[in-house]
Parts: sequence; structure tokens; C-alpha cells
Amino acid sequence: MFAASPEGTLCAPFTLKEDLPMTLQKLPARFRHLPALILFAFTLGLSSAPACAAEKSAKRGIAYDVALPADLSALSSGVSWWYNWSPKAHYRLASYDYASTYSVDFIPMVWNDNLDDGQLKQYLLAHPSIHYLLVINEPNLLDQANLTPEAAASFWPRLEQIAAQTGVKLVGPAMN
Repeated sequence: MFAASPEGTLCAPFTLKEDLPMTLQKLPARFRHLPALILFAFTLGLSSAPACAAEKSAKRGIAYDVALPADLSALSSGVSWWYNWSPKAHYRLASYDYASTYSVDFIPMVWNDNLDDGQLKQYLLAHPSIHYLLVINEPNLLDQANLTPEAAASFWPRLEQIAAQTGVKLVGPAMN
């Protein structure tokens, strides 16, 4: 392993000192450089992380029950949308204009056909910043949508009608 001089040039190989903790001294000589290498890699990862996290992408979203404006503030530099497995945002954000304040869109989700079409239409029309509707979440799982292909196909026209009346685009079904 090589050490770097203050000018950044590589110096002669260095060795570990005898006063290192016993765990390092017990390592075979060929592995004693690993802690320094791991520390270097970790430091390199930390120094580049903020640049990556700060880049916002329309494709990047999060599945999380965002409940407070502070949550949106913390997430807004890296994500453009979120969903919470519900047809509505958390009740604490019911009257909050999160889309224009933080440029983070809420995308509602309709799990299965157990839904009040009128309430969903009313919610979507009251929130014109919603452009997408996630539908039929994991229909093949008992604890999710739990729909047969026939049931999902017969439910689909209802979803198309809601989309036509509200202007949202349907995204789904979501298989696991």
C-alpha cells in the first residue's frame, strides 16, 4: 500500500506500526492493509454522496407515508413523487399545496375493486396536480389486491371511466 504526500503524490509503501490494536496485529500481513482500504473507500463514498443525492429526477420517487411538510422538505431535493399505498395523501397534508411548494407530486393508489368511485373522482378533481393513479397493487397476492385476472379485467373499465373523467393516467397493475 502507498501513502500520499501532502502534495498528493504517491510515496513509498508504508507498514502498520506495532502499537495497533491486537485485532490488527493478529491479521496475516497480507490483510493488514484492509482497514485502511475500507476507511478510504468509505470516505470516498461519503464525499461523493451529497452530489448524487442532490440530483433530482422525475423518475425518482419514494414509497412512504409522508405525513408532514418537513418530510417533503427533506425529500424534495432528490425525489419528484411519492405514494403511500392509499388513494389519498396523509390527512395532515390534506390542505397543503405540496406540489407547488416542494415540486413533489403525490400519486394515489387504488389497491383493488373495493373502492368508492365517486369519492375517488371527487378527490382527484379537487387535486388537479395529480396526474397519475396507481391501480391494482399486486393482484396475485392474498394480502394485497387479491384479484383474479377475470376480476381485474372487469374492474378495469371502472378505472378507465375515472381516468377519463379526471384526466389522470392509469399505471398498473403492479405485479410482484
